[in-house]
Amino acid sequence: MSILKSESKEEGVSMGIPRTMKAAVLHGWNDIRYEEVKTPDIGPEEVLCRVSACGICGTDVHIMNGHFAGVFPPRFPFILGHEWYGEIVALGSGVEGFSLGQRVIGEPQRGCRVCPRCMEGRYHLCLSAPRTDKGYRLYGHNTNGAYAEYVAVDRGTIHPMPEGLGLEEGVSACNVGIGVEAIRRARIDVGDTVVVIGVGLLGLIVLQLARISGAARTIAVGRGHRLETAGKLGADEKVDRSEVDVVKRVRELTENLGADVVIECAGTEEAVRQSVDCVRRGGRVVLAGITEHKGVPLDTNRIVLDEIEVVGTRGAPNALSDSIKLLATGRINVKPLVTHKLPLSEVRKGMEIFSNRLENVIRVALIP
Repeated sequence: MSILKSESKEEGVSMGIPRTMKAAVLHGWNDIRYEEVKTPDIGPEEVLCRVSACGICGTDVHIMNGHFAGVFPPRFPFILGHEWYGEIVALGSGVEGFSLGQRVIGEPQRGCRVCPRCMEGRYHLCLSAPRTDKGYRLYGHNTNGAYAEYVAVDRGTIHPMPEGLGLEEGVSACNVGIGVEAIRRARIDVGDTVVVIGVGLLGLIVLQLARISGAARTIAVGRGHRLETAGKLGADEKVDRSEVDVVKRVRELTENLGADVVIECAGTEEAVRQSVDCVRRGGRVVLAGITEHKGVPLDTNRIVLDEIEVVGTRGAPNALSDSIKLLATGRINVKPLVTHKLPLSEVRKGMEIFSNRLENVIRVALIP
């Protein structure tokens, strides 16, 4: 394999970089192949990173299956992957504040930086999305991602990775950031009772964040191994949705009042309806899951008459720095959540395990 000193479009600084790399490439719906491709070039405002590991996200599976056809990906062949960490191996000529060999955690998204939403700091709602020609980047969605040995990214989307953090934290930092944004939207008050419906990776993170945000009591709703994990991570009550009526049980646990805050992380119609039914009068519901169907019938009379706040949350805008601090100080524990570590060459196996919830999976990390 030949080696080159720089692949920058403009002269920058780099370590020895191979001209080609291994990547998991999507050639069509459900057609992902581990193969050799050209190592990406970088522009003056970009960095090239050697990927240490990348997590499999539910969105990756949806993209691979064609659920976002016409939007993501914009073309084939395409490289998925957006929750990664790695090491800088090349710097564009306009990049300052980073150094070769530095470990970094990638943020999936950058906005166009000129639209009204970007100007107010809500770049995750960029009005130019999903157009790359307008400057919008969502790695692994509209721009090649990190299911590869190397990934080229905008300098504004990487964050220094402190010493002491490892693979589990590196591939989970973005998810912690998503949880941070959900908690911000929830506005938890000290002493609140918080219900988390759905205890996959995000829900298990949100449970921990709710506690350190002042919740006096947390109630986890789920089933199986994931619900057991919620208990080990500190949930005060566990409600097994496969054994009991969720709404009835939550009411029993709250003196028939309902919870102060409900955060829905399951992404199912049932979970969305349960969220509204489990919250108290004047309470708050945060919807973090994405359902497969566009419309979910809700009791809007109850929402109006009981003044229930229902808000959505997405992404991790301006949250990665807080996320990394929480991980570095040990306030959030993600080590038990990364249950599977596979070589990138076994991407199809990882997708199957994750999609079908095999082997008590919570999180799968792919290692190039």
